[in-house]
Amino acid sequence: MAKKEKISRKQLLKEPDKIITTTSRLIQFAAAHRTGVVIGAVGFLGVVIVIALVRYFAVQNENRAFAELHKVLTTYEEQRAADGAPDATKAVGAEMEKIVEKYSGNTGGKIACLRYADICLAAGRPEKAIEYYQKALAYFRQDPALGNLVLAGLAHAYQKSGDTAKSMEYFQMIVSGADKVLQDDALFHLAALYAQAGDLEKSAAFHKRLRSEFPSSIFVQWIADKTS
Repeated sequence: MAKKEKISRKQLLKEPDKIITTTSRLIQFAAAHRTGVVIGAVGFLGVVIVIALVRYFAVQNENRAFAELHKVLTTYEEQRAADGAPDATKAVGAEMEKIVEKYSGNTGGKIACLRYADICLAAGRPEKAIEYYQKALAYFRQDPALGNLVLAGLAHAYQKSGDTAKSMEYFQMIVSGADKVLQDDALFHLAALYAQAGDLEKSAAFHKRLRSEFPSSIFVQWIADKTS
């Protein structure tokens, strides 16, 4: 059996430590390429700073959007209580449109768009309401709940404008979707619109679905009260 060669302490001390060697090489590389290393570090820090600034200003911009919206809506509510929705809408219309345009890339601006459409509809201005509901639909179409709110707004606005076919089209989008938000409202109005159009069979089908899927809906109670 071959005798294992014993390494002396002196030889061990002569062998460089791997960690020390690696560290030394990194230091030597940094010294030889110090300009590149410094530029790389500065570049990385620059990216971090830019990202932080973008986030900061985005938050600031969002806060301003909601602050301006809150101020205008407060004015609207006060004037609506005093003079009615049409006059209140005229008073704040220009400011609402300005917020929607100025903050179109922010959540505050998108909410302002939807709220302004609601305000126009309440003021008896369905054409203006449709214009802003269409803009809001582009913002919220992928959000099931908010998307249904916008679709319902469009359906009611078209109904007020006299375009029954368009109104039914948007109500149908709601009842065909997976989200239940405002489906009872849509079923109730579809039943009424089909009855007005003389299609009693479809009207009855929507009433049946309303009673089956939303037995606790205020619309079911309203129908029961009217037919009792």
